[in-house]
Amino acid sequence: MKRNQIALLLGAVLIVMVMGSCDSLFTNQFQTWKLGQVSKDSLVAAAASGDVTTLIAESGLNSGEGVSPSFLAAATVDQETADAVVNALQDAIDAPGATNETIQASEALIVEIQLEVSGGKEFIDNIVTAIGTIDFNNFNPVSNPSDLASLLSALFPARSAKTLPAGWSQGDIAAVIDAIVGVNGNLSSLAGTLTVDQQYLISGIDAGWLAQVGIIVAVLQQINYVAPYESIGGALAALLDDPDIAANYASYISVDPDTFLSNIQNNADLQALFTAAGLSLDDLLAMFNA
Repeated sequence: MKRNQIALLLGAVLIVMVMGSCDSLFTNQFQTWKLGQVSKDSLVAAAASGDVTTLIAESGLNSGEGVSPSFLAAATVDQETADAVVNALQDAIDAPGATNETIQASEALIVEIQLEVSGGKEFIDNIVTAIGTIDFNNFNPVSNPSDLASLLSALFPARSAKTLPAGWSQGDIAAVIDAIVGVNGNLSSLAGTLTVDQQYLISGIDAGWLAQVGIIVAVLQQINYVAPYESIGGALAALLDDPDIAANYASYISVDPDTFLSNIQNNADLQALFTAAGLSLDDLLAMFNA
């Protein structure tokens, strides 16, 4: 197997393995939250007036329970509402004298909203499902090509030999992947608001989930798209529609196997997000001799 293929493979395995390090995605916490119902109208009104205090309060972050599913549903009921809420939160972040608490809560909510409305959150959560389909006791994808095929099948279970995942177009998949990469700036801002001992100030922030988003973003950033594609999402979406991915990937993307893992390990923001979640990025990468 070519070294570029190995680097891509390690990236896929890395994503799957870090997903298994946090229990929060294995349970449906939404069913246990007892928060009040949030309406679209109340969020639109608060966003229009720049009342970020109300937006954050309605989100449930300060309750310590995480983002309320009712808030997320109302904030992403349509693109216009999502844009209004995100823009108001971004204005609060950019305001002179904005506190770290306000920046932290606003950035966390922007990540949640952007990934929810784009489908990125569902995509990330679906990766967890892949874990249950792989026998890691007998898993050696680097030397066994059939294990690579099994991994790809697990990550994209609806994909047949010649078609994209059922119900998805190349544009749909590209938009999801690009939306995930697009929250990198928000994650970096979040990392900059952590305390001296790298902890969040807001009790309801899901540190484990943000670390998982961070590692996916970091892996995707190490994949370069090839012309004529104009984004990593577009290139990967086209690659997924190629019936012979292993043979033709170089027509869509490229990676540098010499820097793939070291660049991830040297990502200070990602290191901070992992520490905040009680995880060790170095220990994870050591499994690949980083």
